[in-house]
Formats: sequence, C-alpha cells, structure tokens
Amino acid sequence: MSTPILVPGAGSKPLSRFKLLLAAPLLASAVLSACESSRPADASGNAAAATGENRRSLSMTSEVSDSSATAAAPAGLNVRVTLDGTIEEWPSESAVLADEHFLYTRLRVKDETFTLQSADETTAIWLDADADANTGKRVRLSPTTPELGVDLEVQFSPLDAETKRPGRGTAIFALDNSGARSPVARSRHDDLAFAPTYAANWYEIRLSRHIVSLPQAFPGAGLRSRGGVRGAAVLLDSQGALAGWSEPFAATLPPRSEVPLTLEATLPSASRGQIRVISYNVERSKPVETPAPFQAVFQALKPDAILVQEWNSTPEELQSWFTALVPNNTGWHVVVGPSGVAVVSRFPLQTIDTGTRVRVAAAIADTEFGPVGLASLHLKCCGSKDSPEDQRRLDEARSVNAALAKAWNDAGVVTRFVGGDLNLVGSRPPLDALRSSLAAPGTIDPDLRVAEPMVLGDRAMFTWADVPNEFTPGRLDYILYSGGRVEQTFVLDLSRLSTDSLASMGFSQADLKSSDHLPVVVDLTPTLP
Repeated sequence: MSTPILVPGAGSKPLSRFKLLLAAPLLASAVLSACESSRPADASGNAAAATGENRRSLSMTSEVSDSSATAAAPAGLNVRVTLDGTIEEWPSESAVLADEHFLYTRLRVKDETFTLQSADETTAIWLDADADANTGKRVRLSPTTPELGVDLEVQFSPLDAETKRPGRGTAIFALDNSGARSPVARSRHDDLAFAPTYAANWYEIRLSRHIVSLPQAFPGAGLRSRGGVRGAAVLLDSQGALAGWSEPFAATLPPRSEVPLTLEATLPSASRGQIRVISYNVERSKPVETPAPFQAVFQALKPDAILVQEWNSTPEELQSWFTALVPNNTGWHVVVGPSGVAVVSRFPLQTIDTGTRVRVAAAIADTEFGPVGLASLHLKCCGSKDSPEDQRRLDEARSVNAALAKAWNDAGVVTRFVGGDLNLVGSRPPLDALRSSLAAPGTIDPDLRVAEPMVLGDRAMFTWADVPNEFTPGRLDYILYSGGRVEQTFVLDLSRLSTDSLASMGFSQADLKSSDHLPVVVDLTPTLP
C-alpha cells in the first residue's frame, strides 16, 4: 500500500513502521478496535514491557475496519485459497479462511520484509481452537480485547529454550490450561505450509484441521469440526513476552472432512509440438543408490529435457543410467557442470562454457523447433534476507545471466529454459536478476518468465518437503522460460496422491522414497523461427 494504514479509534494516527496484517474470517470480519496505549499481557498473563508507541502495532485486515464486533463471523467455502504467496483471491476484510481440510491466514509486514523462518524475532499465531477461554492458556492481549484460551500456537523462527533467541524453521505447540506447551509432531507435511518461501510483504499460511496432537477436550468443535475459532497474530521477544499483537479474529468454521486431504489426479502428458522440460534436484545422487523411484518418475513423465541438480556423475555415467533405465528412440545426450548439475536431453547438445564458478550446466539443444537453450542451475543454499548467503545467490544469478545472454544471443536461440534449485530462502532479487533481459533480443517481454506450477491435484506451490523437519514445505525449485507458450505446468508429489491415482499413473508405494525435492514440469509450445 502506498498510503499509511490507520488505527481505528486512535485519532487517525499512522501505525509504526513494522506492522503485521492478518486476514479476517471468510465472508465477514470480526475485528476489534485498537488501543495504542493499553498495556498487553505476555504469554504467561503478566504485564509485558511493550506499551503505547514501544509496542509493535499489528492489524488483522488489509482494510482496517471501525467495527468492534466480538461475535464470530461465518467461514464458508465460496473462496478457495491458492497457496502461492499472492492474495488476489482474499476478501480485503478477511483474517481467516477455511475449507474442509485447512485453516488459512495471511500476514503482511508494513514497509519491511523479513524471512519468516529465519527472522530476528518470533512471529506466532495463537489459536483459541474451540473459541472457549476456559480451555487452553488464558491470555488477554489488552484490557479492551476479549480473553482467549490459546490451545494451539504456531511459531515461525521459534524461540530456542536454551539460547533464548529465535531459531530457524517453525514449531507447533498444544497448550493446556496451565500454559504448558507440548510440541506437535509433524506427521504429515501438509500440516503446516506457507508461501512465499522468500522474504515478502504478504505470507499466506495454511494449517491442517487434522493435527493429531490437538487437545482432545473439544473433539466436536473448532478445528476438529464445525465450530468457533478465535485467535491473533503476535510478535514475541527473546523472553517470550509480547512485543506486538494484532486485533483478535473470530470465525465459525465449516464442517471438517472425516479424513485428511489425499490428492486425486491423473498424470498430464505433453502433446505433439510441445517440449517437456523437468527440473529435479535428486538429493545427493540418490538415483545411483536407489534408481527405481527415479526411473519410474522419468518413464512416466517422458521428458524431452531434464535439468538435474545434486547428481554427481560423469557424462558417460549419466548417459549410461538413462540409456539403461529410461530408453527412448533417440538416445540421451548429456552436458555436465560443476558439483552435480547437468542437462540431459533426447536432443543433441552443444556445451556452453559459462566461464563462471557457479553450479550451472548450460547447453544448446538441436531440436525440430530450432535451437533451444537449456541451463540447469543450483544457487547457494541457506541464510536469510540480506545474509552473506543471500548476497552470494544474487552474485551467482547475475554471473549466470550475463554468461547465458551472450552465448544464447550469439547462437540466435529463441526458446530458452533456465531451471533448478534456486534456494530462495532469503530474498527475491536473485530470481529477478537471473531472468532480467535474458529473453531473445526483440522479444516483447525482455525478461524470462517464471512458470507457476501447482502441486498436481492441490492448490499449493511448493517443490520441497522433508518430514520431520523444522522447515515447512517450500518453493525452492523454479523453471524460467521464453520463446514459447506454456501449455501446462505442475509439480509431482507422489507422497500425497491416493492409491488409485498412483496406480493409474503406474506408480507403487515403493516409488515414494525418492528425493526431498519434487520434479517441476513445464510443457511449452515453442515459437517457430
């Protein structure tokens, strides 16, 4: 937003520079008016140090309401959330949305961005999962807000009990009436997810309504079935005391499904006249040790080109693997780069020497559509926004961009693909630097476009998941393209497909044990010269 967001009832006074916004219930909002000068209670019910201008001001909606209603608003099913990091589908007054499987929230930080899972402070969502202050930890955010019985706490950059500092990743806790926290085991990787993975103004978050460790005191209410839910977003300091909070929300949820979400889908195939490109981080050369799951994926997807990362083999070894396990009528051609990156294609390949020390393998494929540029890339891992790792990712992206632009422009390449594990766990600029002006000269859009694949059968964008792990599923892998029209794009997550869907695609349960990354697929109709 370009204009300051104002606090209702505070004399139209602008909020502080660090402001968290959380969306409101589906169909209608239940937002309470703010009180800037009130003294909050911390997680234990004691007075916190933050007061007035010293506390972080948090608000619930993208359009602040003057309403002081405390009644729960209904949460229906007429809005379906797509977990992609954009909020176009959200009603502006909404703080929570819900369907039969998930509870959704959204967060916005005004005038600042941070990496949600590697921040300098802890962001948490407190849920009164049965809308009853008599169950869970009793908390009152301020004298003017109703008391919450917090049953469930979701922490991003969770507080470390030993160091008293924010850690990495996420944590979920169930709270009892004494305030004791019990960690919630992450038995399914769809329990908690959010987008985008990099630092942003808005985050969309979804939480499964089938969490197995949810307190049993309210089996027929709140997240477990049709019933009320209340909550708020908070910022916690190193002692766990409140440094800021949002206005509480309240909603009535739709009925919950009897069983957790299992995806139903059929496997799309590429049509004649299209090029199918896959980007796949195979996790420490796992196809060499356990070839069967990867063989099944490649045989089912029938790619024209594969951009692989973390496959440390010679060109001859890679070619032999594909020739033996994924035979085709044309044979396989391979270009290998440093540290496990490679391009594998059924088309003959001309190697491009990028002259960099970045983990990139680049080539020009000789196809029936003309020359096609292919590059497999693995940017620096880890870190957070503005960290040394983040800066290195940016430097690597700029270096690869310059090398590919020269090579592909000199060769007259129109159709171009760059794919790989970009490790965008810090900021977005490495992605934009990589795609900047990398389309063929004369193209209407000079930048490479970003394919936007959903997990097949789901309404979520993530390409990595590792259970149990402190990090939620995230989008680390991308395919950028130009010189054609994307007909379809998807991410294949076998672990979440139904038994019938797996069987229809030719997969078995044994095929689920592959990489922590997921294959990203793009089908593109090239622009003919």
